[in-house]
Amino acid sequence: MKQNIRTTTSWDLLQKSDLDKKRNVVFIDLFFSTTTLITAFDAGIKRAYLAGDLSSFLTLSNCYKKIALCSTEPGLFKRYIATDGAVRGFIHDFSTPLALSKNIGSFENLVLWSTNGTSGILSTAGQCHTLIGAMANLGVLTDHILNNKNNEDILLVCAGSNSKTSIEDLWCAGAYINSFLERQGTANLSLDNASRVALQLFLGMPAADIVTKSPVAKLAAARGQIDEVLFCMKKDTSKNILIFDSNNSVQRH
Repeated sequence: MKQNIRTTTSWDLLQKSDLDKKRNVVFIDLFFSTTTLITAFDAGIKRAYLAGDLSSFLTLSNCYKKIALCSTEPGLFKRYIATDGAVRGFIHDFSTPLALSKNIGSFENLVLWSTNGTSGILSTAGQCHTLIGAMANLGVLTDHILNNKNNEDILLVCAGSNSKTSIEDLWCAGAYINSFLERQGTANLSLDNASRVALQLFLGMPAADIVTKSPVAKLAAARGQIDEVLFCMKKDTSKNILIFDSNNSVQRH
């Protein structure tokens, strides 16, 4: 029996029927949330708490401020945090992998809020098995899923933005599909149309072109963060397999 691979180009296009216990879900927000989470665990984080909106972020930050590094994107920080004197002292305006990992220090917990990534991960709550994916853990996560004796179907969920495709997320999904095919063979896997598109994007477009075409990458470059973007494109820099607990936190497998 063939193992099915499906791809959703933006998390807010997910249907409830997509999320069940018979499916492995790989969530991808290459620039930057999933890469940030993987890198943070490499740097010493043991648990990451995810916020999907301002209210939940402030609640989590206030709850864990003494034991967690609390961070969000510069845009969200400027809009919601910078003018709030009660919280700006312990909430930080960095959420990219290198910047965040450099500031972890002795913290073993992280509170993270991003525009699309954390909300998207939270949207997969249910009976499914949600894993955090990026180029950083491509090989180890591919092997982990294919070694699953239950032969469960695979759903690749791209963060996207406002129901639109993010080229870097779809490209990364294509990298996963290519990795599955290399290990399992075409005869054992069945791809839907979106997965075929993702695969062709990965095979046909080098990483350098993704960097120049991604609006997120361009914004990061304008902020002097091109090193963060290039880091996210690196393959197999981590052995971390991270699992979302279907509540609000991510832990190492």
